[in-house]
Amino acid sequence: MDVGRGLLRVGLAGALVVASSLPGAATCGNDPYGLVPAHLVPAAGGPLCPDTALSLQGEAGRARLAIAARALPQALERLVRAVLVAPEDAEARLALGATLLAQGHHEAALSQLAWVAGARPADDRLVLLIATAEAGLGRTTEALERLEGLLARRPGWAAAHARRGAILAAEGDAEGARAAFARVGEAPLATPGDLVEAANHHLDGGRPREALALLERALSLRPDDSWAANNMGNAYRALGDTPRARASYERAAAADPTNPNPLNGLGSLLEAGGDARGALRAYMHAVAIDGDYGEARYNAGVLLLRLGRPREARRQLASAVRLLPGLPAAHYYLALALLRLGQRTDARQAYTKALALDPEVAAPGEPSLRWLLSPRP
Repeated sequence: MDVGRGLLRVGLAGALVVASSLPGAATCGNDPYGLVPAHLVPAAGGPLCPDTALSLQGEAGRARLAIAARALPQALERLVRAVLVAPEDAEARLALGATLLAQGHHEAALSQLAWVAGARPADDRLVLLIATAEAGLGRTTEALERLEGLLARRPGWAAAHARRGAILAAEGDAEGARAAFARVGEAPLATPGDLVEAANHHLDGGRPREALALLERALSLRPDDSWAANNMGNAYRALGDTPRARASYERAAAADPTNPNPLNGLGSLLEAGGDARGALRAYMHAVAIDGDYGEARYNAGVLLLRLGRPREARRQLASAVRLLPGLPAAHYYLALALLRLGQRTDARQAYTKALALDPEVAAPGEPSLRWLLSPRP
């Protein structure tokens, strides 16, 4: 069973190692913290200067290493210290703002990014990042106006079209979002990150074939893009092509051993094909990578329950309801596991929470638990 974790996490930046070539910019751009290859800052055209990371010392250098390792919480700690040491360092503030944004700290990110924008008014990447922060704070009108002004200056920038499409989709403007993402596919310099975000929109809209074309292009640009391969697995699974879906998930897992999503997708695929042992291994591998991956814990718990292992199922499902408190099925299956362990009172509490979220909660092939609400005879 797969309830999905979302096809793409933060995907603002592209994968091509390029930087700004805006009016007034140098002939090559600096990226000492590795923000572009880490997908924290969007690419904007033009080459990067020779690696300047060697000049980073102390907390700044350790932050660079944490970003490269995708250890963003650790990077945040280092960057805060780096900015305290050198508050006028625009590169450190940009890295801090972009990392805060990727971690969902929109207000704090906006403060840092606005400071950098004041120092670098010609850098359009900051316009895009600020619009993203504003959208995260619910200021969608301001974000869209900012992006429309940006696109008036740079109509072919795929990253800006992708961000506008994501905001419109979140606002329920399906037609506007689809038009914006179509511009991404048309852009000759679209990066893998842009293409994956556009493909994600098609997958969400039930158009896996349209998504595949974009994902194939993304992987031709960067063959080891874990998210592109993962989403390709989702597209092939939606089309019923199990062999290609499995190959895509395995490719995604190999490309980035820290990404648990393809393992969860692979587990769902194996479970649907009757390979319960293989599915459980995949789910538990995903949990081992990310203990807060609620969907993998949920999937593992349901499967363990079906395998007749309620004690292990209870442990996974208890974690799932903590991580996914709004998922009625997680509470339902936890109630079922508790009931099979003879813990009727706790089972009633879990089932009551499930009903509060969805009065019709049930699962195919599983018994009704409404009798739990009646007094014990």
